[in-house]
Amino acid sequence: MASRSVLAARASAARTKRRAPAEEDYVPGFRDTVGWSREVERPEAWQTHWPVIEAGARCMERLAPGLGATLARTLSPDPAKVARLVELDREILQLARRPARSAEQGEGKNARLMDRVTERHEVWLDLEDEVARARRVVAPQLARLLMRLMMREDARAASKIAERIRLHECARGVADPVRLRTWVRACCRLLGPLTPDPTRVAMTHTRARASYDPLRGVVDVGDHPEASTIFHELGHAVEFAQPTVASALITWREARARKAGFEGKLLRLRDVHPGVGYGPSERAVPDHFVSDYVGKVYDTGATEVLAMGLEHFASGARMAQLYERDPEHFLLVLGLLDGGLR
Repeated sequence: MASRSVLAARASAARTKRRAPAEEDYVPGFRDTVGWSREVERPEAWQTHWPVIEAGARCMERLAPGLGATLARTLSPDPAKVARLVELDREILQLARRPARSAEQGEGKNARLMDRVTERHEVWLDLEDEVARARRVVAPQLARLLMRLMMREDARAASKIAERIRLHECARGVADPVRLRTWVRACCRLLGPLTPDPTRVAMTHTRARASYDPLRGVVDVGDHPEASTIFHELGHAVEFAQPTVASALITWREARARKAGFEGKLLRLRDVHPGVGYGPSERAVPDHFVSDYVGKVYDTGATEVLAMGLEHFASGARMAQLYERDPEHFLLVLGLLDGGLR
């Protein structure tokens, strides 16, 4: 999509007068993303998410120069290979549509025709696998590299934090305590100074869906906790403990919705996703995020922006998925983790 990579654009912006980032500054090379929040040439004072997005782009360049551009190219299929796949599809279809010859005309020609179809199909499979492998294997590997580079918190210090979080017996009943603390430790290494006070966080299990109670500081791990579950709920803990973070998350959600033409009518999540278990009062800004749930609106002013973004940082595969589908959301989370508001 862009003639310049994320990284080159960030370096250029750093050398020139500070300005609001344009889409071409950080779109990682492809157009099929769910949206952008940019709507003005210069951000207004209330749009506190803009410095965070800029910080995310700078962070990627600082930690691993060129990684953003490489990841973008990996997630963007080579046009020549895609064109060859289309060409092979067409050739196979044309060959398959040729009428079979009668016995008098010779079965040898029929056999040679099938050999040609088979040969083209094998070439197509090899090329398709090569294109798919970049998304399936290479992109997650690159994302995991970025994740390791981001882990600023010392492993031993993060382990001490994880050990201080109380695990209620019911939480131990649905997940191995060692595994739970391993997930907490990994998340704390990413959060660094944003890590919630461990003496004010406890983990329990009282309901099917995972949740976070800010008044008691309790994470309910739900029936099927995973690493992404812990990352998600600790993201809520960060948002409630950091008012400046919460403000940036709200302004990003609102700017993204306005840019997409949102007119104020919230959707009921259970109407869009029946059978998932959403309650009748759960509503969200529609259609403009990597998941409808990212746009959920709470009466308290809380959001799902950081929680849903941070859960993708639990694995390389999920990180690459977020970077591909919503690079702006990815950079927002990365900027927060890198201290874009401090």
